[in-house]
Amino acid sequence: MTALVKQRAALIRAPKVPDFYSREPLLKGAHEHVRRMFSGAGAEVPPAEDLERVARELWAAYQNRDETWWRSLRRLRLSPWAVLGAYRPEGGALGEHAGFVRWYLKCVQGAGKPRAFLAVAHAYLYYFHPKTAEIAAFRDVAIDGLRSSRSPRARAFLDLHDTHRLLDSDGYKVIAQAFGASTEHGQAFLDRVGLSGSLSDSAFVRFVFRGVMSDLRRDLKRGALNAEELERRLSLALRQGEPGVSFRFGPELLGDLAEALLVPFEERDPDKEVKESIKGFLLSHLGDPRLKSTGWNRVGEAAQRVFRQWLVEGTLEDFFRLLDQQARYYENADRQWRYRSAFWLAYLREGHITDAWVALGWKIAQDSRSYLSRLAGTYGELKSGDGARNDQAVLVLRVGNLVITEWSHSSKVRIWSDRESSGPQFYKQRYQRSDLVTGPDFEQAHHGAERGTWQRKVESYIRKQTGIRFSIRELMPHGRTR
Repeated sequence: MTALVKQRAALIRAPKVPDFYSREPLLKGAHEHVRRMFSGAGAEVPPAEDLERVARELWAAYQNRDETWWRSLRRLRLSPWAVLGAYRPEGGALGEHAGFVRWYLKCVQGAGKPRAFLAVAHAYLYYFHPKTAEIAAFRDVAIDGLRSSRSPRARAFLDLHDTHRLLDSDGYKVIAQAFGASTEHGQAFLDRVGLSGSLSDSAFVRFVFRGVMSDLRRDLKRGALNAEELERRLSLALRQGEPGVSFRFGPELLGDLAEALLVPFEERDPDKEVKESIKGFLLSHLGDPRLKSTGWNRVGEAAQRVFRQWLVEGTLEDFFRLLDQQARYYENADRQWRYRSAFWLAYLREGHITDAWVALGWKIAQDSRSYLSRLAGTYGELKSGDGARNDQAVLVLRVGNLVITEWSHSSKVRIWSDRESSGPQFYKQRYQRSDLVTGPDFEQAHHGAERGTWQRKVESYIRKQTGIRFSIRELMPHGRTR
């Protein structure tokens, strides 16, 4: 009998678990959906046309003292967004009218609907301002209503408030400190504390990020941030979407952020990795200020000076990287690039180079994509012909009142006074050879580099025109460095 039972048991197969139950991404997605559904997080701003209609209906109800308007539960759920948004029929927001706010909140309390209290909490966060008295009344009604509710979603959101002080008048400061002390990236942190969906773009999160910016500025000045932590903190300001990553908060806050990132370095340079992180972020979201990027109009002069100097450094580094590569791989390249780089880097270290630009022939532009900085995508194009080749590059510098050109292949240093309109122009999209060689006030071939021959002659000319002085030792590859 026992053998028969075992034989039949062996024929019984355990039911196969459907594939979709074992797919981790689907499980994670389902878990997140359930979490958000019961946490009350993930609020979305209703369509503007719906809010405009509800605002008109509420204003009419207020004028007629009609307190039955809330019996439409959909209207009740939409109403906080309509009241706090700029949908008042006569202009402005209904929430700016003190008498209306008192009447409206009394109606919401009388309705006693958990979904309405949750909507009040969401709209309060979305339109948050710490110093507006009317909006504080919304916070009090939301907290009292959520505490009296048995709704799982209301209770879950209240738990988030009790843990993170979301609805407190200074809750944004608490959240900013919590983010600074965490190791999470921006969106993951916002999701965890109940600020997902439209709330991640809310005025409340803007105030949170202002606190983060203040801490960033302090820690950068102290030298207390590495590049990884800097990028983590900046992630709070970034939104993933189509076609890619965008800044979450708009141009005004972006200008303030640029100042927080740059002003700490008026008198000293950050670590190279930190500098590159800041440069990459600001170039991505504000563009190159040398190319008439209007985003920089909101950034102060001190911060712009710091960034422009970094761009000058990056441009020179790119040009000398080109010379290095050409010395290795191009037949007719200048073999004395290290003398030329040492010469101009001496001027750069002392802050005497205030503008720098590069024009690239199409071939060298293609070949250099793998080793030039992200600035290379904005450089000018050197048109082939008239003696210019597609494997050449030209560096244009400003030292004092002088404009100077250096070519990647063996050529001459050419110098113009910037008082003359015939000299090369900075930041053009395209250059002909004639734009870069015609009518210089001074020119010098790179002869006798090992003995400092051309260096002495160029330094002497620059000194006479600008008063900037160097010893020959400071201009050589093993000269003075800081």
